Amino acid sequence: MILSTKSLSIGYKKTCIQQHLNLQIRTGEMICLIGPNGCGKSTLLRTLCGLQKPISGSFELKEKDFKLLTTNEKALLFAFVLTDKVSIDNMTVVDLVFTGRYPHTTWLGNRTKKDKLKVDEAIDMVHLSHKKNSFINELSDGEKQRVMIAKALAQDTALIFLDEPSSHLDLPNRVDIMLLLHRLAKETNKAIVLSTHELDLAIQTADKLWLMHENGVETGEPDSMKIKILIEKTFASNSVEIDSTTGNFKLKI
Repeated sequence: MILSTKSLSIGYKKTCIQQHLNLQIRTGEMICLIGPNGCGKSTLLRTLCGLQKPISGSFELKEKDFKLLTTNEKALLFAFVLTDKVSIDNMTVVDLVFTGRYPHTTWLGNRTKKDKLKVDEAIDMVHLSHKKNSFINELSDGEKQRVMIAKALAQDTALIFLDEPSSHLDLPNRVDIMLLLHRLAKETNKAIVLSTHELDLAIQTADKLWLMHENGVETGEPDSMKIKILIEKTFASNSVEIDSTTGNFKLKI
């Protein structure tokens, strides 16, 4: 078990968005966090990454109370890829990916042979070796997102969080990123947890879904009957009909 929450309640100040969450994350699995807008997906990820405090409850990383971990200990346990567009001038792919090694280096930031190997491996995993010396501003949006994933891989943590990693991408790149993350979870035995609005891709690529709705978070495999029923109920509207098996929708015309 990499992470577990105990009766966790999340929100802002005195406004509780979700409460009594008991969730678990294991190695080698890709978890997709799905749900309607405003239900608290990003809030949950930001809470689990320590970017905001929980309202109540607690959670553990590698059986250690999160509140007792130092900043460097957290950086050695998990990486977090934000949804923001990457806009960096005068920095190459390899230099940006190297920043993922900072938790492992001295205060001088010296690069060891091991650091260089980890960076090269991470860049190769996301199929960008041919662009390693290119400047970030020369890359496409899909390639930039791959660089940020490589940075998280170079950090060499057991757990990676991603907040809507495909939100700024076109359809082919959205598919590529989701398939890449699924493959990396299996090949590296890391746990990958990501929030997404891509319902169809989540159902087809995730090992497990965290379906957030107004009454909590339901967890399970995409093909479980309970999850399927809840998907249809959660995303139901007067405009579309959801296929809970594929995540595709049909307009009600």
